Amino acid sequence: MEGPGTGLQRLLRQRRSVRSFDPARPVPEGAVRKIIGAGLAVPSPSGSLPVMIYQLESGAAREKLEREVTLARDALLRTADAKKKNRINYYWRYTNYLFSAPLVLAITHRPHPGLLESRGEDAARLTAGLSLFSMSLMAEDLGFSSTILTAPLAFCPDIGTKLGIGAGETLCSFMAIGKKKEGEKAAETERREPEAHFLKL
Repeated sequence: MEGPGTGLQRLLRQRRSVRSFDPARPVPEGAVRKIIGAGLAVPSPSGSLPVMIYQLESGAAREKLEREVTLARDALLRTADAKKKNRINYYWRYTNYLFSAPLVLAITHRPHPGLLESRGEDAARLTAGLSLFSMSLMAEDLGFSSTILTAPLAFCPDIGTKLGIGAGETLCSFMAIGKKKEGEKAAETERREPEAHFLKL
């Protein structure tokens, strides 16, 4: 692809992960519905629709998320040596901005029963990935920035249960969405040109 392009090409080239949002600029309800709708409109194996999307809207849910993940981090720090503390603090840089993001989504998946149990798990994870990507593009198209976060799960693997997410669902990621702070640079300042390899058999 050359030049800025239009439509999907433009979105693919300009999208960047953002880790500093303006909490004073909420995401309107209409935009929230479009973003979530994009996440639910992706293809899934055998029409299984294994993805669930939760909006952490209430103050209580937000506070619980921050409290439980912070407590889990503090517990890790208490028993960590210097090298591990550096890694914990590094991961925290990719976690703590989630708590103040204007829109926080939790994405889960549940395997669809199939001939092979592993296929159900793989298909569910694949669909969740498509869902996250679709929502990031829709957010970009609507003028919002986003980032996908798995680091909170490194601190608190059972945060989904603590938040009351349904049994049988696996929380795979959070997504933070909002307007980027003025003057804040995107997390990825440069992106390598994509490469394609064609194998003819």
